[in-house]
Amino acid sequence: MFAFNVWLNNRLIDTVFYSSMPAKTIKASVEDVYSSLVNHDGYDSDIKVTWPKGQTVTEMEWQIQGFYGYGDWECENTETTREAGLNSLKEYRANGSGSYRLKKVRVPKGNHLVKQGVRK
Repeated sequence: MFAFNVWLNNRLIDTVFYSSMPAKTIKASVEDVYSSLVNHDGYDSDIKVTWPKGQTVTEMEWQIQGFYGYGDWECENTETTREAGLNSLKEYRANGSGSYRLKKVRVPKGNHLVKQGVRK
């Protein structure tokens, strides 16, 4: 989820949230949010939309990767915490037939699709 601050006359009047980035860059997203607020939601055209300090566009995920003797490492599963990743890695090592590792990876926030815990 991404937050955008809405200012009018140097005063914070609102914070709006989007589940995904409206555009590919922060600048373009800020412009899209401004346009949406003014044209669709009826905000004053003098508003200023900003990206909050410290907000990132990526997040960390822990990938359990498997290697089966050919090709390259494949992502088998993803977890959102290291602890969950270590538990999942332990299960793969106990039940799988390949070599497995846990890798910390930075991914676009809210941009990855998860189906049965596997990153697509």
